[in-house]
Amino acid sequence: MTVLVMEICVDSVESAIAAVRGGADRLELCSNLANGGGLTPSLGLFREVKNAVGPTVPIMIMIRPRTGSFLYSEAEIEVMKQDIRIFKEEGASGVVFGVLTTYGQINVETTRQLVNEALPLQVCFHRAFDMTQDPHAALQHLYSIPGITRVLTSGHGKIATSPSSLSILSDLHKESIQHYHSLTRPHPWHSRADSASSTSSTTSQLRAAPTEPITILPGSGISPNTVQILVAILLRVGLKEIHLSAGQFVESEMQYRKKTGREDSDAIGMGMGEWKVWKTDEHVVRQMRAIIDRAAAASPPGINGLPQGG
Repeated sequence: MTVLVMEICVDSVESAIAAVRGGADRLELCSNLANGGGLTPSLGLFREVKNAVGPTVPIMIMIRPRTGSFLYSEAEIEVMKQDIRIFKEEGASGVVFGVLTTYGQINVETTRQLVNEALPLQVCFHRAFDMTQDPHAALQHLYSIPGITRVLTSGHGKIATSPSSLSILSDLHKESIQHYHSLTRPHPWHSRADSASSTSSTTSQLRAAPTEPITILPGSGISPNTVQILVAILLRVGLKEIHLSAGQFVESEMQYRKKTGREDSDAIGMGMGEWKVWKTDEHVVRQMRAIIDRAAAASPPGINGLPQGG
């Protein structure tokens, strides 16, 4: 039976607990999720989340030193490397980052450096992917970097469930599986005469090949109201995982709220917004779990593009 992994993005201990109780398989941990799109979390937050959810729940760490573009200075790259080393030593399951060039392409060399810092941890290239000029060219660039585990993408759209995004996501799933098979399938053009001499080389290449395709991880705009069409289309082409926050703003329990004389409650520059706090909704996570489990159970064996057990 196909099993779909559900990753929930969280930025607090409370949200992490709610996500796991609702049925999350994996967490992506960051800070400033709702307002900043997710930044590198504090070490204290990671330790407390890890203590709260236990050792069996994988935690991926967002490595993003600031909001804004994914074009980073040398100093910012060094910060990212330091953060990767720290979270690696602390027992994170993996890291999540994305680095682009000035021309909207994957920064292959810098990405390779960050991946090398992270290995043997899992590595996810995040939605900086959706800010590239061409998603297919971007995926080709990521193929050239050993160690990339997955790519988080909305299919180059605002939400992953729009028709255009689903079309691109479908193509990316197919391309990833085809690329994997091209690396692991013995080449048919070897003749008997040279087969003996090439055995050692072929064996070496197979050992160096990835054990699985780069996973395409759809994310953005996925909810109980939209996920059914996504899994219906993408299960046919190799969908294995989905990503969402399952969160919403809830009212703070603050009783005293300083009056500023303006409708804008951030008039004094404290970043208070409307006094609301972003939290993961356990009920929504539970709904998602039920929906994707039903869809996966109804899909035929081997539908994910790989032999079962492969």
